[in-house]
Amino acid sequence: DGGDGGGGGGPLTTTAWVTMTTKPDRLAHPWFEATLKRTISMCKASNATLLLQLPAQSQKGVPYEAPTSVMGLQGRHFRIRRVAFDEGPITKLLPALRDEAIGENDTVVVCDDDIVYERDAFSLLIDSVRQHPSAVSCMCMPKTQGYAGYAFRKRVLQGLRHLTIPDSCRRIDDDVVHWYVGQSRIGLVATKHWGDGSWTCSMLQTETDTHPEWDELIKDDRASMAQRCVADIRTKNP
Repeated sequence: DGGDGGGGGGPLTTTAWVTMTTKPDRLAHPWFEATLKRTISMCKASNATLLLQLPAQSQKGVPYEAPTSVMGLQGRHFRIRRVAFDEGPITKLLPALRDEAIGENDTVVVCDDDIVYERDAFSLLIDSVRQHPSAVSCMCMPKTQGYAGYAFRKRVLQGLRHLTIPDSCRRIDDDVVHWYVGQSRIGLVATKHWGDGSWTCSMLQTETDTHPEWDELIKDDRASMAQRCVADIRTKNP
């Protein structure tokens, strides 16, 4: 994808967007950049624009410093969005819901930064949203999981912007979104990869497993974190 440098130039005309965030240590790693290039190529094939949501610094005060080579990848299908602050993993989603450049009926695809996706995963999601405009389309299984990828018309999840997210959910985003979707009675559509509905259907697992040993993937007890998060979010949002 050609570069237009800096914060990224003029107005965009796309109606499909892919949004993701990352962490400062990943942003500077060659594995991230190589995977990012593949993700940009997928957006190009889907006529979508990838938005990389980057705060000034992490919740621990570590600056987000994009390498010059990553900055130079910006163009028609990739833009870096500088956002006000780090909201944890859900930074991949909330800034996109607030982004006035994204129309209410535009399609938003949510993905993770450490997955090597099947090349047609975004196209399949965009097609599914076109067929199910009032639902959330989820790759593989009917659950909002960033690693698998999910998509929706922006207006469908706009209420998420007003949700009170407790501190216990700061490391968890998928469970927050899934809880909100259930509470709001929004439909979930499973989008299989050519008949494959297994949990890895949208990724190339061998390539994905070559990523470095990111700290949170080693240390986090996701099941107990999710349980506490959901309990707290119910209390905060009666």
